Amino acid sequence: MSFAKTGYPKPFIPKFGFGTIGSPEDVVEAVAYAIEVGYRHIDCAYIYGNEKGVGKGIKIGLERANIERSELFITSKLWNTFHNPNVVEKACQKSIDDLGVGYLDLYLVHNSIAQVELEGGDWRSVDKEGKAVLEEGVTILQTYKAMVALKEKGMIKHVGVSNFTVSHLLELKQAGLEVECNQIELHPFLPQDRVIDWCRENGIVCTAFSPLGTHSWDMRPKNAPNFFENQVLKEIAEKHSCSVVGVALAWAIQRREDGLCVIPKSYNPKHIKSNYEEALNVKLDKEDFEKIATLNIGFRIVDPYNIWKIPIFD
Repeated sequence: MSFAKTGYPKPFIPKFGFGTIGSPEDVVEAVAYAIEVGYRHIDCAYIYGNEKGVGKGIKIGLERANIERSELFITSKLWNTFHNPNVVEKACQKSIDDLGVGYLDLYLVHNSIAQVELEGGDWRSVDKEGKAVLEEGVTILQTYKAMVALKEKGMIKHVGVSNFTVSHLLELKQAGLEVECNQIELHPFLPQDRVIDWCRENGIVCTAFSPLGTHSWDMRPKNAPNFFENQVLKEIAEKHSCSVVGVALAWAIQRREDGLCVIPKSYNPKHIKSNYEEALNVKLDKEDFEKIATLNIGFRIVDPYNIWKIPIFD
């Protein structure tokens, strides 16, 4: 298994993982097959609404691959409406129970905002004006301290964040709180150099979600660049006799000597297998990286402002 290195004594997180956002029914076989073909890093979240299905897939996958739970690295995330320190442990336990895994290898704060869960609302928890209602008096420091306590209780092995900017991370660092991972949107159109460089300097591993510039929820902007038809990526793919997807995944993993983690998602068996094989076998050269660097337009596919009308990025 290939691990991403950090400033910690032992690399702890597999470089390549499997994203699970999607249908609770379809995710079962997708996760099972992913484990069967070699994936050992499974990325989950409460808000995906499918952790019971993921748990079923994990159980089947372990049997097919003839491996133990300890050989998997399982991540889940604390949703915005559970930031109150009094409910953090309960939220974590629900994910553990739904997944049926006994403990989490990594637990992340999904976003930096604490929201009030509105009665009768959907996952966005927004008011009539379409804006998130923030939970007053709950700070990210309070929430993260409660997350760290889960590690001390043995419920989780590692603790981190998601969608955090350098400003957010600096606030935690100044409070003496250890962050082990920051999961962020990252792809050739949004390489996130500032964030990953800061994380590298501070011993934090970054995990890339939406590494193909796509997203399963209906949030993709209409003016988003067409990843699969990009000429630069197509030429590099032809050069290496691989797919455009393989180029993007290899780029994400190889662009820093310490390594980044990447968690593409697919429910198509053919793509699940090819993603795994190409990401770890395609070797890009300096010229490839220079060409891909020209694609940076700072384009964010998943912008929470479009969901909650609250800016969380610098």
